[in-house]
Amino acid sequence: MKENIFVITGGPSVGKTALLKSLRDRGHICFDEVARAFIEEQLSVGGKIVPWIDLPLFNKHVLDRQIQQHLDAGKELHFFDRGIPDDLGYLKLGNIPISQEFQRAADEYRYNKIVFFLEPWREIYVNDAARKEPFEVALKLSDCLKQAYISCGYELVVVPKVSVRERTDFVLNEVKKLNL
Repeated sequence: MKENIFVITGGPSVGKTALLKSLRDRGHICFDEVARAFIEEQLSVGGKIVPWIDLPLFNKHVLDRQIQQHLDAGKELHFFDRGIPDDLGYLKLGNIPISQEFQRAADEYRYNKIVFFLEPWREIYVNDAARKEPFEVALKLSDCLKQAYISCGYELVVVPKVSVRERTDFVLNEVKKLNL
């Protein structure tokens, strides 16, 4: 387990990217969401490895990059936009069985036991080229993500629905309590 890696997760369009940008602006090391970057790469080249065409293959590519992210993290404090258990939640939502490869990765590449969870927030929810899910699907995904992290033994800390600055302060105060 890498106690210095904190995952920030939640369904789509809950403010993860804004929170990570704020953490980065305050000098913290942040890793961007692998899945979104991969979707954008695929869309830019007309690729077909996107979740709405081939979720299992898409998640395999994402998993490989998430493992590399984990390996690339040093000893400093890091914040990740999503973690490997997110893959389990997405697969569950898609009614795709969790393979041994995914479960083994979730068991082997561990993050801090505290995971920051951002709940669905209709007022800030927007769709774009990489985020096609209607809000109702985002609600279901949020539940699947919660279950995935809990089943992997993580403790979810819900980040309040407040301004980005206040969310950033909240996360940093929670991390500070752990005396890392």
